[in-house]
Amino acid sequence: MRGFNDMFMFAGFGGFLWFLPAMLLLSFLVIYIVGDIAGRREGRRDPLLGAKVFLTFLATVGFQTALGGVALLLGEFFDSGDYGEALEAAGGLILGGGIVAAYAGMAYYTRVRLYGTHRVLRQAVGLNAIVTGLVFAFALTLTLHTWLNGQGELAYPLSFTVVYLAANFACASPLLARPVVDDEDELD
Repeated sequence: MRGFNDMFMFAGFGGFLWFLPAMLLLSFLVIYIVGDIAGRREGRRDPLLGAKVFLTFLATVGFQTALGGVALLLGEFFDSGDYGEALEAAGGLILGGGIVAAYAGMAYYTRVRLYGTHRVLRQAVGLNAIVTGLVFAFALTLTLHTWLNGQGELAYPLSFTVVYLAANFACASPLLARPVVDDEDELD
């Protein structure tokens, strides 16, 4: 686990991870306020705006927790080669984050998806794309720094790089696929 600790010591990466929950909470607060102001301005307030923001926030927290667990699992497996030890280190993060994300996703899909616009969902996916992109950029920088300077092990930085690159691709792909418009009259 020494390589994992070394990774968090590089360039305040650990501080970034402590800052992440506050950044997410503030971002979703802004999403709520902007959604409320836009609804008032358009004259059609979304009565489920609070539920949409809450559920997408919960899904984001679960998703990011599970991603961290998967990256930790991969890094621990590369470091020790023992699947059981790796699962002990990361199983709780993966399982807990996965359950929270699945609960929020199912509640969103079954209860609030059919009402109002999908603006909050698109903003939440965009926010996840930003967060995974930032973690990927930090992890890639750390991986290259470690590799080029021959310092430390590459297992953890490389695992975070691979996992967060895949997650960033998964989050950014739907946003870049085609523009989505809530109303037909917005096309004019």
